[in-house]
Amino acid sequence: MLFNHVSDALFTEYFSTHVGIQNNHFDPLRCAIWLQTARGFPESQGRLANQSFCFLDIDHFKAINDTYGHDVGDKAIKAFAQCIKEGVRESDVLFRWGGEEFLIVLRNPEDTVPDISKVLERVCRKVEAIDIDGVPKFTVSIGYCEYHYDDDIDDAIKNADTALYAAKHSGRNRVFRYNSGLKMNKPFVPSA
Repeated sequence: MLFNHVSDALFTEYFSTHVGIQNNHFDPLRCAIWLQTARGFPESQGRLANQSFCFLDIDHFKAINDTYGHDVGDKAIKAFAQCIKEGVRESDVLFRWGGEEFLIVLRNPEDTVPDISKVLERVCRKVEAIDIDGVPKFTVSIGYCEYHYDDDIDDAIKNADTALYAAKHSGRNRVFRYNSGLKMNKPFVPSA
């Protein structure tokens, strides 16, 4: 999702602020501009080497909304966003992709797959520990894909989304890393 019009950016800015996730980690307009810049200017790709795109989605969110109401769903999204903010690093970029789905761009080039997994596993544990009166316990599924300077950003985002889809369809409450050929690695499953 890229902003095609200023009103889209303003709407998202308002909507994100309503959910309580507007801070240094979360700036949808900055992230959209960052993605546009990376697409439009090949020279910027050197600064984007070895990044990871990570999609996060609340498991069974529709059931939370349908069973407990949209007010409780909003509380769940706010708590979820707070867990993500607390789980990522200052160098990472976080924004709301849509509904209960978020995108993190892990921006530290010295990261390795184990380091990325640690960041994402920390988010999973924080989400599992959410304890807010009136909000049922919930989990998160995460899919991610590494991005290298010579990769196509659109493909990397699609691959991260594919990994998220695989995590959800293999039982949810797990982290999947995308591998070429649509092969997925063994997922991290948080302890029960």
